[in-house]
Amino acid sequence: MSASFDLPALAQPGLEALLRGLAGNPSAPPEVLVRLASADIDRSALARRRDLPANAAAALADDRDASVRSELASNPNIPPAVQIVLADDADPRVRGRLAEGAE
Repeated sequence: MSASFDLPALAQPGLEALLRGLAGNPSAPPEVLVRLASADIDRSALARRRDLPANAAAALADDRDASVRSELASNPNIPPAVQIVLADDADPRVRGRLAEGAE
């Protein structure tokens, strides 16, 4: 059975906090993390996860919030394809965070 949460339901009190908590839960399954990458919540903690699935990282690389993209850029475990997207980011802070993590 797959978990479902609709974005309009976020108007319910406490649901955003619940979803943010789920994003930080180390036991959250990868498919849930992928869905949370497009949820209307603060995705910064999700972007920092070392076990972030590649498709969730790709979704976060296109996030409208530069701070989320910046957090993702500092994650050492993002795939090379996502690093390429972030290297071309319009925000210099994102590109800088990516460069700081280069080995």
